[in-house]
Amino acid sequence: MKVRIGLKIICQSTKTWRDNLAGQKIIFWLTLTVSALFFGSCIKDDGQAFEAPSGLQTAGTEYVDTFSISTETFRMDSLLTSGREYVLAGTYTDGVLGKMSSEGYFQFLPESYPQVCPDSILDEYTRATITLNNDKTYGKFGKDQFGLFRLTENLDGDRSHYSGEPAPLHEAQPYINTLNATRTETGIRIDANQLGREIISFWKEKKSLTDDKQFLERWKGFALKSLDSVPQVSRFDLQYNSESSPAFLQIFFRVKRGNEQPEEKSLRFRTNKTTVQYYSLLPDFNGTPWANIPAGGGLPSALSNGIAAVQGGSGLAVKLKFPGLMAWKQSLNRKVKIFKAELEIKPQDPSSLATPEFIRITCRDDFQNPNETDLAQNVLNETNVFALFQQGYPSREIAATALASRLFAYEPTGNMYRCNITGHIQDLLDGKKTNTSLNIYASQWTISVNRMLLPANSVKLKLYYFPF
Repeated sequence: MKVRIGLKIICQSTKTWRDNLAGQKIIFWLTLTVSALFFGSCIKDDGQAFEAPSGLQTAGTEYVDTFSISTETFRMDSLLTSGREYVLAGTYTDGVLGKMSSEGYFQFLPESYPQVCPDSILDEYTRATITLNNDKTYGKFGKDQFGLFRLTENLDGDRSHYSGEPAPLHEAQPYINTLNATRTETGIRIDANQLGREIISFWKEKKSLTDDKQFLERWKGFALKSLDSVPQVSRFDLQYNSESSPAFLQIFFRVKRGNEQPEEKSLRFRTNKTTVQYYSLLPDFNGTPWANIPAGGGLPSALSNGIAAVQGGSGLAVKLKFPGLMAWKQSLNRKVKIFKAELEIKPQDPSSLATPEFIRITCRDDFQNPNETDLAQNVLNETNVFALFQQGYPSREIAATALASRLFAYEPTGNMYRCNITGHIQDLLDGKKTNTSLNIYASQWTISVNRMLLPANSVKLKLYYFPF
């Protein structure tokens, strides 16, 4: 059957819908072909599809005042950076948010300890390569250069490491740099023959190379730092896969075989979650309004030039408040069934500083880090939840455990995030939830520095509903 459902635009910054219409009596209609499948796809009430009310076909549309949206920026607590498969390095300056600097620190260990007599190794044939897998860059276009600085203190693997802690002690000059390295689209390959020979020499000195502790006493690891050739932050993937080329070091050497041709062997090194690795992320908001964010509180956009900001790495997030939503619901004096609630977020033109590829939304009422394991705090993407149903997920609760159900994708063609938050809004109107504010943050805020700026009028909430 075909029905006509009124389109209600409920939330819009600063200007009201009545102001925009300038007194014109205009009614917007959305004509939809509706079946039980349509309503099941848009609304789930305790796992059951909501059937179309009998009076829907002739239902009228009433004018509804819009509500102002207040935005404020807050900064989450210090970021845990140890135990991850990435390290970051580099510096870039954002003309709005200020400066972001990062360095990476890591150990490397042999994949295995070969059963070879070190005295049989022919030094003149030893060669080595380091491979750095450059996963992403953020900032100015170009190829930054990096140095590997030898650590002079051990990395503590018995505690957590956070983004703002002091760097471990390391040598002042780089032991190896990338200035003459070979680059591919995603990797940097460095001649590391000197390092390879020194490791072989250490092996011969010890007469054997048999355990990690012995190796780390001599080779404590490296600090990976930008040489500031290009103002950008780079992310390096240190995930180790024994089936492919190592993420860090490989040494090739030959051993004597009597009067026969020398036999070539290799020693591969791992950098992964079994080794200690972490990185610093040091935002500098000096000279910007965001330097004044209060501890445990938010900075209203009126105090930050009308702009709210989200930024990975620094932990900047945005709280949205819809003060009139519940008052509107109560003014109707009847129940409301939401067919679709869509939050539209249209950032300032990102130019070369890309916005987060995905954002997440929580309904937590404070300014603390999101607890992503607490599903009650997470606002679900109903479009993705329905897609998971179609893929065979048996219930909404199970679909909610999938990461895709909590991600909202950026649409570059329209410079917008379209966030289907129908279930959350329905829970608010039904009294199952009471907090009407939402927290917006970058989905990869722990391993990226992407930012987005939200000026006035950049966030709207559209409700498609039926009162009964």
